[in-house]
Amino acid sequence: MAHVPFSSIEITSVVFLAIFAILMIPSSYIWISYMRAGYPWRYGFWGAFLLCAARLACFISELVFYGSNYRNTSAAIAFIVTLSIGYVGLLECESALFATWAERHGMLASPTAQQLHGKIRLLNIVALVLLIYGSTNYDSSGNVSGTAKACIQAGTILFLVLTIVQAGYLAYGWLKRGRGSNTLALLTVTIAALFVRIIYGVYSTFNRNVSIITFNHKNVKYLVGATLVPEVVALILMITIGFINIRGEKLSPARGRGHPEAYDVEALDAHRKQNRNESRQ
Repeated sequence: MAHVPFSSIEITSVVFLAIFAILMIPSSYIWISYMRAGYPWRYGFWGAFLLCAARLACFISELVFYGSNYRNTSAAIAFIVTLSIGYVGLLECESALFATWAERHGMLASPTAQQLHGKIRLLNIVALVLLIYGSTNYDSSGNVSGTAKACIQAGTILFLVLTIVQAGYLAYGWLKRGRGSNTLALLTVTIAALFVRIIYGVYSTFNRNVSIITFNHKNVKYLVGATLVPEVVALILMITIGFINIRGEKLSPARGRGHPEAYDVEALDAHRKQNRNESRQ
């Protein structure tokens, strides 16, 4: 039997499968470190872990699809769904890291501002549900229509809006306290990478000629350059922020009492009062 060389799509899948498998190790370590310090399980790096896990499933499904000579529709749909899941992990991780930084520097100080930031983050789940529902309705030709198509478009637009909102929070951070903040600088570059990712996501969602199932070899460079590279850059930057917080002892232990989220007003007030009482003793 004649030897069939690997295609560019298959090579890309293997390379990025290895990259996200490697990045899953520090993401898991930092997430565990946050939880051991007393932060809730959903704080910060659960999003980075979710991205890596989704991408591992994504590229395994992609390899199964291309290995079946473009016939395994179930694998193709699994690839599309897990490709959609990844972005929520990136955006949630960036938002949580900003909330940690803002709490530490006395921003998001009013109860209204804290609660608003938390409610905005919950919209990530709404966008994710819309994308998953729509993505599970692709047919064997890579087409989607009707309500499913509208859900995919609405979810993608919502992610774009949430990215713009988070960029606005970063701009506010720069106005209030931007000088000398390595964390804020890294988060700003991160959000720039996320903009590249989501803008391409909007383009591919509304341009059905870029269907993933019917993706051909000459288009793989767009998938890599506009989707995977920005994700890897954003993830590496957020891992860097996590290590800065841990090594710089900015991630203070909660001593078993639990760190509040920045928008958990009652818990935040109680936590501050407890710290003040301890400092007086």
